[in-house]
Amino acid sequence: MHRDLAGNVLLDASGVPFVIDFSPTWRSPLWAEAVLVLDAVLWHGAPTEALEEWRSGAPRQAMLRAALFRVLSDRPCDVVRYAALDLG
Repeated sequence: MHRDLAGNVLLDASGVPFVIDFSPTWRSPLWAEAVLVLDAVLWHGAPTEALEEWRSGAPRQAMLRAALFRVLSDRPCDVVRYAALDLG
């Protein structure tokens, strides 16, 4: 799966999406989706309601791991922005 898909997909003139950066890694598809949703909310203007289906069960665990991954990899980390999502 692509490790950082959000922000690395563009549309050509006819509207067909294509990936502009390829950074493969092995992770579960659920975790990859969680990272994509989290990035969309934090950095690309998606509404926080997109996180609602990620608040219980296996999706919750994937989202918590995605958030931990981003908190540890962001330099500097905007802790207030993550805290506002109320993922904990």
